[in-house]
Amino acid sequence: MAIRTSFVQIAAVTIVVCTSSASLFGQTVIKLPKNKFTPEQDVMIGREGAAQVRKQYPIIEDERIARYLTKLGDRLVAAAPPELKQPVYEFSFTPVNLKEINAFASQAGRCSFTAACSTRRRPRAKSRA
Repeated sequence: MAIRTSFVQIAAVTIVVCTSSASLFGQTVIKLPKNKFTPEQDVMIGREGAAQVRKQYPIIEDERIARYLTKLGDRLVAAAPPELKQPVYEFSFTPVNLKEINAFASQAGRCSFTAACSTRRRPRAKSRA
């Protein structure tokens, strides 16, 4: 009985140590480069960049794709470190009509994804009906 209790205690300690060390090393530390702009200036530059995208590329006006990109983008923003989530940032995710798979971003949260990114799907497993 004492051997079994020792084994259970050792197993419990091993699990705690492994899960603790995984959380310590699991997240990549992001060191922000020195930024000469204020967050407000970044927002203005981002708006200008987004306007250029809207001038240069055809925007897809499809609510389903827009919802999909917003949901995906919101998940990315939620996973970002707090120092990258300034309250003034205006995160937006715009689908553009290009056949190439690509995505690009400007300052302060303005992101654009090509149509190929939003329509590309993983193959589904065939059902065995």
